[in-house]
Amino acid sequence: MAKQLTSYGVLLILMLVSWAIVQLNKPEQLIKIKKPAHNADFFSTGYSKVELDEKGERKSELIADKLTHYHDDDTVELVNPIMRTFNSGKLSWEIISDHGWLSADNKDWVLKGNVNIRRAKLSGRRQVNIITSNLRVKPNLNYAETDEYVEILMARDRTVGVGMQIYFTKPMHIKLLTKVKGIYDLQ
Repeated sequence: MAKQLTSYGVLLILMLVSWAIVQLNKPEQLIKIKKPAHNADFFSTGYSKVELDEKGERKSELIADKLTHYHDDDTVELVNPIMRTFNSGKLSWEIISDHGWLSADNKDWVLKGNVNIRRAKLSGRRQVNIITSNLRVKPNLNYAETDEYVEILMARDRTVGVGMQIYFTKPMHIKLLTKVKGIYDLQ
């Protein structure tokens, strides 16, 4: 009987040691970190921003009915944005859209809904009007692209296609990607 009690005692001690080892090696509790909600930290109605070049002449302009800034990712959403670029103080390009989104570093813009791109008529160049939607813009590269339907109007010429890449710098370069058709007035 004493032998049996000793066996039970040894088993009890082994059980307690095993339990203590498991308790010491338990993984730490995972702490759930809540991602901050995508809430606006400020907004502006009737927003307008003008950027000047080194000569003090207009370089660019951004106007929107409403601007909303989000603190969690530092992005901006715009309602009815109008973006204008200037060359020597004269209007060069104007882009109008239904909605816009600007990345935190301002290197990526997404213009959602209907988009109208216009180049003003100046001496030596024709007026250009481009109608499309859902345009992705890289303003630091003077570049934009879309996968959507595009219509380009120049005087009485009309070109349509699906998908477009455009460089706004001189010389302007527009590339329509697929299903390109054109009607040109040769007079």
